[in-house]
This record gives sequence, C-alpha cells and structure tokens, in this order.
Amino acid sequence: MRKHITYGLLLIGYLVSVRGAAAQWISFGAKGGGIPFGTAQAAVNDSRWYLVGPSVEFRLPAGFAVEADALYQRVGSTASFILPGPSAGVTNIVDIRSRGNSWQFPFLGKYYFRSRKAGWQPFVGAGYAFGTTWFHQQGTTVGSTQNLVPYPSSQSNYRTGTNLGAMVAAGARYRIGRWAFSPELRYTYWGANPYPQRQNSTALLMGISF
Repeated sequence: MRKHITYGLLLIGYLVSVRGAAAQWISFGAKGGGIPFGTAQAAVNDSRWYLVGPSVEFRLPAGFAVEADALYQRVGSTASFILPGPSAGVTNIVDIRSRGNSWQFPFLGKYYFRSRKAGWQPFVGAGYAFGTTWFHQQGTTVGSTQNLVPYPSSQSNYRTGTNLGAMVAAGARYRIGRWAFSPELRYTYWGANPYPQRQNSTALLMGISF
C-alpha cells in the first residue's frame, strides 16, 4: 500500500513540475483590436472595423518567441449594377449583397528587449500572415426599364483564395499578477488584389494572456 502511495505522490509531483515547466515557455490568450486606417482594394463599406481571436506564444531562449494567432473579421459590401434584361431594350437594376467571415492566421517571430522577470518588456516582431474569406452572396432585381416582374433572388456561397501578407509589429508586454497585457501596433502588406483585406493594413491590437 505504501508503495502505491509513494508512486502516486511521485506521479503527482511529476505532473505539477511538467505543468510548471510548460508555463515557463508557453502562454495562451486572446487578441483583439481594430484597423483604423489603410488602403482598401475594394468596396467593403459593410465591413466591421475590428479583429478578434485566440492567440498562443511559445517562448524561446535569449528573449526570442514565436506567436500564432487566428483573427476573425466580419466583412461585406453592397453594390448596384445595371444588367441586360430578358428581351431587347430591357435592362434590370440588380443589387448584389455580399457578407463574409474573414480569417487571418499570422505567424510572428518576436524579440523581447528585457528579462521575462521584468514588469514590462518592449518587443519587435516580423513574420507572415495567411488570410481567406467565406462569402455568402445574394443578388436581387429591384427595378426594370419596363417595370417587369423582378427576377427571383439568386444566392451563392464561395471562398476566396488564400492571401499571403508580410508583417511587422512593435509593442510591449505588461505583467500584472498571473495576467499579461500586450498593446501592439501591427502592419501587414497583403500584396496585389487581396480582397477583402486591405492592401496596406495597420492594426492596433491588445493581447491578454496567462
């Protein structure tokens, strides 16, 4: 019986030590913020300005770290087009309404300038981000040159291609008890035709981790 108790205590001690060691090199949290300015590649007048999602950071020796995020943004646009009708001389006015769930997956290499034991640590980072969007699109005929009965609405679902962007970031990490708060300024260049992402995207983010 004592033998089993001893083995049990050793196992509990081992699990506690592993958990404590893991806490030294990995942290989980969430990140959110907004995109206050940038150059849009296409009309996205119905898009939300904020990003939000989970985040994980792997700490490495000598002040280095690797961060991975999954950031969500609701995007959309509404536009009107004049299209040929069912017969000669007839045109229809069609509203195209698009709504999408956009995801970005940034991978960021980071360097902290101060010790992890310090109350705050400024950092810089660079990396890449992948982005893709699932769209639902609906087209509705709202008018005709001959006041004909409008066509029924048409609907479609599709996913954009995967966009790749180059990214740089700078910020600071503040520790308060078990929690860490990381305000950050992040710039991403998405290259040519990255709809619905902004080509030159600058985001103000706040990370919370433990």
